[in-house]
Amino acid sequence: MHFRTRAQRCVFAANNNMTFEIKDNQGYAILRPDEVPDGLAQAVIDEVMPKIQNIDIKEFQKTAYKPYLLNILKATDFSRDSAVYKLASHPRIVDSVSRYLKCYPILTSIAVLYSPNEAKEEQGSQKYHLDHEDLRQVKAFMLINDVDEDCGPFTFISAEYSDAVQTKIGYKMDGDEKRVEDEGIYSIVSKEDAKSLMGPAGTLGLVDASRCFHYGSRAGKKPRIMLTFQYLTPFAYVMPWNWRQRQFLTHLRSEDMSSRERKLLGVDI
Repeated sequence: MHFRTRAQRCVFAANNNMTFEIKDNQGYAILRPDEVPDGLAQAVIDEVMPKIQNIDIKEFQKTAYKPYLLNILKATDFSRDSAVYKLASHPRIVDSVSRYLKCYPILTSIAVLYSPNEAKEEQGSQKYHLDHEDLRQVKAFMLINDVDEDCGPFTFISAEYSDAVQTKIGYKMDGDEKRVEDEGIYSIVSKEDAKSLMGPAGTLGLVDASRCFHYGSRAGKKPRIMLTFQYLTPFAYVMPWNWRQRQFLTHLRSEDMSSRERKLLGVDI
């Protein structure tokens, strides 16, 4: 029923900003550090690493909601001039996300996550699941350190294979049924079909966490550090009817914002 919002955000002209595509049947795209626009992969790493060097991880774990996945930096740790915000608001990233979502998105969150990879028993988001904010969304994950199989990598199944799993098991996003054991997934799709976000620092993954079954932060030999940010549309389930009342990342707003930024931060339709 938000006809004006749809008219302003969901109609696209010819787009020259797309340098990559999130294919509909896959629901994800992965960029090597050299494919991230304007050298922002290294700029983000150079910005994040000094901020986390003095954080006492053991002390942080004592009060953490998820001891296996620590939110060590929040959105308020970054400004409009930061490399992190420049990446999350970059036209080539946002326009590619827009094409996939079929709507110009709202940037709803920014965080840096640290996974100690110490937990021996899998729980919560360490098991396969889908996120429930909407039918579609895009979550971005940039590796801040080099990640291999020993780092408990973020692992996911493509959208088309995840659709098959949902149908086969009658998946529900509530209660105990939200988490799916590996055996339930791999009885339907091959384990070789699972993708793990690994590679050198600066690797960027954009994944539809609502359509692609995923998990992360499982036990490993080395920790993992990731920058993450999320794109939703005004029509997401978690948005109120008057979606502009739900204000995100207000500390990034300023009077000299461009029209694109005003839409990205949910100020304008």
